[in-house]
Amino acid sequence: MALEEVMFLQKQRERKTGISALPSAQTGNSGLVRSGDKAEGDGEKEDLVLQDTFAQETAVIVEDPNM
Repeated sequence: MALEEVMFLQKQRERKTGISALPSAQTGNSGLVRSGDKAEGDGEKEDLVLQDTFAQETAVIVEDPNM
């Protein structure tokens, strides 16, 4: 693959801001998170939490010989 193609695919895969999956990130009386309420590094922390959760859920603890 060419470097330009890789960079294009990386831009496509960038995480877009949306509804938070973490209930602890909700603030305010209404429970809604406003984009201005978040800190700059909060998105990276969310990504790490989601990656860790995904790794835990998909980890193969015991090998199944039939799989």
